[in-house]
Formats: sequence, C-alpha cells, structure tokens
Amino acid sequence: MHAYYLAFGFYVEVVLKSRFNKMNLIVQNFTTDKSGAKFQDIPIECALLSTKLGLLHVAHNQFGICHLCFHKNQYESIDQLKCTWPDSPIKNTHLSDNLKHRILQFTDHLLIKPRLKTTPKKKLEIVLRGTNFQIQTWRQLIKIPFGKTSTYNQIANDLGKPKASRAIANAIARNPIAILVPCHRVIHKDGRLGGYRWGIENKSNLLEWENVKRSKTIL
Repeated sequence: MHAYYLAFGFYVEVVLKSRFNKMNLIVQNFTTDKSGAKFQDIPIECALLSTKLGLLHVAHNQFGICHLCFHKNQYESIDQLKCTWPDSPIKNTHLSDNLKHRILQFTDHLLIKPRLKTTPKKKLEIVLRGTNFQIQTWRQLIKIPFGKTSTYNQIANDLGKPKASRAIANAIARNPIAILVPCHRVIHKDGRLGGYRWGIENKSNLLEWENVKRSKTIL
C-alpha cells in the first residue's frame, strides 16, 4: 500500500509493511530539474559501517539516507556520492546508534550486528535524487517483494513503458541506495543475474540470503 503527498516541492512516499517485505520506508524524492534546485547543496554526513559482507558506506542529510553502497575505497564511495549530490559539502562522521538500528530493521539482521538491547521502532527515511524517470524506476524496485525477483522487461511493463527496458536497466544501474532500494532483485528474463553496481558477488549473496529467509518464514 502506498500513499503520496506533496511537501516542500517534492513527493513523499510511505511504503507500508507487508509479510515478507519489511520496507517500512519514507521515501523523499528530489528531482534534478529546476523544482529541486534549492535542495542540491544540502550538507551531507557520511560514515563507514562494518558488516558481514564487508563495509557499507552510508551517507545522510537532514532528510534521510541519501547514499548507501558496498564500500571498496574512500575515493570510489565519495565519487559515487558526488555523482548524485555534486554541490553538497560532505563531512566524515560517525553513525548514531539510532540510525544504525533503524537500518538494521530493514536488513533484518542480514548485515548489521545489533549492539543495543532494543531497536527503535521508527520508520527509516531515504532520499532519492535523480530525473523523474530514474525516481519512478527506483520507486518501482521497492515494490518487489522480499525473497522475490523481477526482470528488466517486467519493470518496464509495470511502469507502462514496455519498450523502455534498456532505459530501465540504465536507471537501475545508477541506483544510489543499495539494499533499501533493492535493485539486486532485478535479473534477466532468462535467469541470469545480470550486473550489479556493487559487484555480482554481493548481488548473489543478497538474493541467496533473502530466498533462504523467505523459505524459512513460509515453513
């Protein structure tokens, strides 16, 4: 179930919980056209988070998480961040326990080892900045159920653009927020995994874990 409303010149989408997809997100969209220009230089703080799959690079601004990736090196992560937010000042910092555990709620203990006895029951805010077409594509990815996959062609059909599968693939390849915007759930129609911005091994591991977790939940 989705709800939309207009606030401060950008759309906010609330994605409610479902049985297998625990994405209880507030998604804020900043388009790269003139209507989103006043938000382009928002200060950003970023930090590294150690996980079972390696390091995650997490960046956030006053509205929410604006970049999340599997970290290879500082230069590459910052370069990816600057591709989306070229005018924002960037500061290295530490993540609060609150933010760590809000992320934990959405990864279902997949990546982040809990360090507190309780996890704050609060929605997680993410910020998507791109063209209208990119944002439309990324929002569609959030609708793919946990433990399931879709295809580039299916995403194109779902968006009412059946001939745009190549453009869809390009938009998916530029997704700035790993895991929470689950581009890893999109594969080729013949079953091949296809590419992944943060490495095919990470994509394979995520899909395998989600499939196992969903199967155990059903049982």
